[in-house]
Amino acid sequence: MIEVRRAGKEHIRHLVELCLMVQAEHREREPRIYSTPSPESVGTVFESWIQDGHTEFWLGFLDGAPVGYVALKVHHRPETPFTFPRKYLEIDQLGTAPEAQGRGVGRALLRHAEQRAVERGIFDIRIGVRAGNQAAVAFYEHMGYRAAHLQMVRSISETDEES
Repeated sequence: MIEVRRAGKEHIRHLVELCLMVQAEHREREPRIYSTPSPESVGTVFESWIQDGHTEFWLGFLDGAPVGYVALKVHHRPETPFTFPRKYLEIDQLGTAPEAQGRGVGRALLRHAEQRAVERGIFDIRIGVRAGNQAAVAFYEHMGYRAAHLQMVRSISETDEES
């Protein structure tokens, strides 16, 4: 059975362990982008996020063990000459332990995030995902998400000639 519970400072150790597992997968896929953070540095960041009140962490438990987490942030964008004011929920991080993947934990965490958004009167949810993370892209598409913003990237070096 999957259970989703709010995570606080007393859960930092679980959040850090899960984050480091996810970070290792990211680093394996894109070693030029992702570093190997220390557990202490991740714990410090997560504790500050919890303390500042702008981030909610939720843990997913499978048979009583914490095997997934999600970090949620609410954003308020003021009106500009180009855009209307916006309020949206950002899923800053969502990850599950490798042994729990495919068992509904990510789905439960994502649905819980959607429920939290509705409870706050927010009807737009955003999540960033690297294009190379095809499993995550497929998961979010399966859950009803679609690409809304595309950012193009080109890595260049000093040896590149002008095109």
